[in-house]
Amino acid sequence: MSNFVSTQPYDRQSASAYASYMIGSSLFHFCWCHNHGEASRLHMHYVEMQDKKQEELENLLIRLTQKLGRRFLGKLGEMAAEVEFWMKDGVYRVEFSTGGFETIAFEISGKGKIKLFWFAG
Repeated sequence: MSNFVSTQPYDRQSASAYASYMIGSSLFHFCWCHNHGEASRLHMHYVEMQDKKQEELENLLIRLTQKLGRRFLGKLGEMAAEVEFWMKDGVYRVEFSTGGFETIAFEISGKGKIKLFWFAG
């Protein structure tokens, strides 16, 4: 039996976008993703990361989301959200919308730097 080892390098921006999607989804009671093809594409890059880098990325995202505060996170935990993915001017955006109430968005630069934005309704 042989193990498959990919020779393709992962894309840091795509891997970071998947981790943002994964951590962001966990903040809500329920999250819909209508673009499963894009989620799968991002996931492929994420799984190519070394475990240590995945863990570091997840911890970074958890620290970022904790800055939203307990009260706001508690509100999100009671809501359902819809996630959208898009790219504009080299920045990848993962946006969670609750239908006009609350929105959070992760923006990932081409080098994988992540910013978190939130809009309270």
